[in-house]
Amino acid sequence: MTLPKINRMKFGVIDEVYMNTLSDAVDEFLNMKPALQEAIARSSKVKSRPFFARITKVTDSQKIDLQRYNQSIDYNTPVSWYYEWESFQMKTADENEVTWGTTETSITSQDVQNTVEISDEISSGMAINLAEQGNVTTYENDGKIFGVKVKEEMYPLGFFPVGMEVGDIVWLQKTVSDDGTIMFFFDRQGTHDGTCG
Repeated sequence: MTLPKINRMKFGVIDEVYMNTLSDAVDEFLNMKPALQEAIARSSKVKSRPFFARITKVTDSQKIDLQRYNQSIDYNTPVSWYYEWESFQMKTADENEVTWGTTETSITSQDVQNTVEISDEISSGMAINLAEQGNVTTYENDGKIFGVKVKEEMYPLGFFPVGMEVGDIVWLQKTVSDDGTIMFFFDRQGTHDGTCG
């Protein structure tokens, strides 16, 4: 919004100089606003209030070579994922149905990526699932992923660990790493799925 310049006006102390100065100040603030928003995004170390979000894209993160009980190996099996998201909200709720929708001022992981520096390995703004973060360690220690012993004969050969899916709704919390990377996290137990082979 730009306030128009005034050529003739005089009502006591409110004259054209006053109004034009005000107009210039508004324009200057609007020009500075993107830089201010970026500075806030980079410097903020406080956690946000949790909010609902819908998963919009899933990308593999950590992978393992999954060894089966019959000694076969499924190489590069993902056991954790990065999640892109958009803010979401509950619209209505009654005994029959809960309806959801995007927020009026919807925020996405891409919006966060566009306001902070992008690291070599992962873009700021992505969400991670805390329940997935220990999968590599628990697999190496005792063959478990999401609490299931995947090296045992009872684990079907055609099954794999599965992360969240596009469209899933999660409860996100913002956090900032020691190096200043803004990340979001949620905690949802993962599953296993596949075709019995």
